[in-house]
Amino acid sequence: MGCVEAVRALAEYYNTPGVTRAPEKAYKWYYINASANGQLTEYQNLHQAPLPYLGPVGDFRNECLANALVSELGEQRVRELDVEATRWISEHALFFTDPSDDRSRR
Repeated sequence: MGCVEAVRALAEYYNTPGVTRAPEKAYKWYYINASANGQLTEYQNLHQAPLPYLGPVGDFRNECLANALVSELGEQRVRELDVEATRWISEHALFFTDPSDDRSRR
């Protein structure tokens, strides 16, 4: 299992009902996974109301599991978690850099 797959597995683990369920951790790991996969991560709710969230095509929050977490956590907390996830990504960029990709050497 690679880093990106492990990140997705963490998100699913924390989103599984039961003792280990932690919605904030699950959301953060879904965000990190989406970023690593090139999905849109900028918060852009196109819906007229705060909830339900409806982002542009390609926004990971449109996916069922992430969207449910947005509804559960609320916009303010989701935006805070976006900042935390972005910080984590910048601190751990090495894990998501493909050495065969010329862009990673710039």
